[in-house]
Amino acid sequence: MSKEYIGRKKNRRGIVWLAVFCTVTFALTFLISYSFQSSKKSEKNFSASKNYEKDITEQLNDMFEDKEEQEEQKEIKKPDKTESTASEKQKQENENIPEVSASQLAEEANAELYEDGVETNASASKATVPIENGSIEKEFGKRPEYSEFYGDWRMHCGVDIAGTPGDDVRAISDGTVIESYIDPINGGTMKIEHKGFVSVYMGLRPEDMEMNGTVVKQGDVIGTLEGQILGENAGVHLHFEIHEDGNPVDPMKYIG
Repeated sequence: MSKEYIGRKKNRRGIVWLAVFCTVTFALTFLISYSFQSSKKSEKNFSASKNYEKDITEQLNDMFEDKEEQEEQKEIKKPDKTESTASEKQKQENENIPEVSASQLAEEANAELYEDGVETNASASKATVPIENGSIEKEFGKRPEYSEFYGDWRMHCGVDIAGTPGDDVRAISDGTVIESYIDPINGGTMKIEHKGFVSVYMGLRPEDMEMNGTVVKQGDVIGTLEGQILGENAGVHLHFEIHEDGNPVDPMKYIG
C-alpha cells in the first residue's frame, strides 16, 4: 500500500467518526431540549391544575357559605311558636268577648260617676248657670265668622249670656281658680279648673280678680258682671267658655 492510500483511508475514518460524533451530539441535545420543554410544560400544567383546584375549592366554600346564610335567614324568618301560640290565644279571647251595646256602656260610665251615691263629675248632670235667669244671646260658633273689630275671620269659642251690670256670676261646678286677671279687651277674666274640664268667665268686674288658688263650690259667687267686652256687638253680657283638654267645646253640653 502506498502512503497516499493509507492517508485517504485515515481521512475517511475521521470523517465517519466526526459524523458519528455529530449525530450523537445532536441526538443528546435534542433529548435534553425535549426533556426540558416537557418539564416546563409539566410544571405549567401542574400550576394550572393547582389553580383549578383552588378555584373549585373557593366555589365550594362560597356555596357552603351561601347555604349557611340561607339557613340563618330561614331561622330568622321562622315564626316563634310561643309568640304564635300567644297570639292565637289572644285572638280566641277577643272572639269570646261578648258584644256590649252603647246603652250598657253609657250605664257603666254613669255608674263610675258616683261614689257612695255622690256625683263626682259635674258633666254627669246639668251644672249651675253662671248668671241666674240669664238668656243666651249668642251661641257657640259652628264656623268662622268675620270680626270687624279684629279684621279677620275667627270662631266664637263660647256663648254670650245676657245680664245687667252688677249681676252675680256663679261657679258652674266645684273647682279651683287657676287664673284671674284683667284683659284689656275682655275685661275681668277668670278660669276655674274642674274635674275633666276648665270653665272660663269673661266680662267680670276688675275688682274681683284676686282669687287665684281659691277653692269654690258649685253655685258660689265668683264675681260681679260688668259685661263691657270690646269686639263683640252684644250688649252687657258674660262671655262663657268650656275647655276640654285645652280645646273649646260648646258650653251648652254642661249648662244647656
